[in-house]
Amino acid sequence: MATTRPAPPARRGGAAFLLPLLAVLWASETGAEGRTTGRELFTVAVVCVAAGAAWNLLHRRDLADRLTHLAACFSVVVVIHLGYAWDSAVSSSAGTGWGLLGVVTGLVWAEQWSRHRDSRRRARAARASRARTESLTAVSRRSLQD
Repeated sequence: MATTRPAPPARRGGAAFLLPLLAVLWASETGAEGRTTGRELFTVAVVCVAAGAAWNLLHRRDLADRLTHLAACFSVVVVIHLGYAWDSAVSSSAGTGWGLLGVVTGLVWAEQWSRHRDSRRRARAARASRARTESLTAVSRRSLQD
């Protein structure tokens, strides 16, 4: 007789949406004076990516398929932009935009990582199930032969 485990209860995000909201509000203050360095924008991007990833891990939603290309483009733009403007001043208030894109990128990266982890767990469980079935089949054949 095979027993199955009950499904884990659904996780509720509660106030998890506050993480990216606060990160974007903080990011909007970056460059409010009109001059921002690449280092400041990098800090905004890292904080907002972390906030987006934490939000997704706390309250998982299916966003990754629709936003993967946006996240990849943002990641490339960050690297290229920071290569040119690491210590030089940027003459725009880009903190809010970088913050929003950072949150979205964090959401997508966390979802893709979660999917990869889940698929590996399912594959591992399927291999274990096949091994148990083969073992039980071999035992049944031996008992029939005896």
